Amino acid sequence: MSVSDDFQRLMVARADHRLLVFGAYTQKNAKDITSDLIRRIGDYQHSLPGDRYMFACWTSADAQFRFDLHVV
Repeated sequence: MSVSDDFQRLMVARADHRLLVFGAYTQKNAKDITSDLIRRIGDYQHSLPGDRYMFACWTSADAQFRFDLHVV
């Protein structure tokens, strides 16, 4: 199962907060993945103003989490 598959299910869920935890090798990889997911939120026709997404990415190269919040 990929991050993309998990995210697809997360986008269609109606919840006050949506959390996606995933892994990447570097901070740049994490930023690129998160940017792509945020772009997909913008393309999703059922997004509503105020929809909240929290991305938590474990980067193995530096052994730390990167957190990003996106609100539609």
